[in-house]
Amino acid sequence: MKFWLTELSLFSVILNGKSENCSDCALVEASSSSDKDILCHGRILSALSDNIYKIFCHTKIALELWDVLELKYGSAEKSLRKYSCERMIYFQMEDGKPFSDQVHEFENIIYDMKMKEITLPDIMLVSLLISKLPPSWSEFAKSLKHKPDHFTLPDLLVTL
Repeated sequence: MKFWLTELSLFSVILNGKSENCSDCALVEASSSSDKDILCHGRILSALSDNIYKIFCHTKIALELWDVLELKYGSAEKSLRKYSCERMIYFQMEDGKPFSDQVHEFENIIYDMKMKEITLPDIMLVSLLISKLPPSWSEFAKSLKHKPDHFTLPDLLVTL
């Protein structure tokens, strides 16, 4: 939505507040700012589904609408972050699946977390991967845990 409004040169209405202070502006500029706000407000409303539109159509200005939508739906990103963490917690390698595919899935989970700005120390990633090894690898996992050397994740992947 932000990209679309920026492309239409309307996002400045939201960045600048309700409307620019036009006390020193000419009447034409004031109406231009007001027109921009009406356009921005209308464009945002037009992008909403009908049932969501009915909830938010009472808003008067673009900034108010933007703030209300951000408050209600801006928390979706937090849920996605929690989902990424949950994927890491419940990930477990299995004996019946190709090992390389499972390692790739683990790396994808890490990449997804990084994209959501969730970073874990390398030692934690190494410990997580060791703990996620298939049950048939339990003796090997124990030997890795007791090695005095500090592994990085790439080192561990080469070892595996």
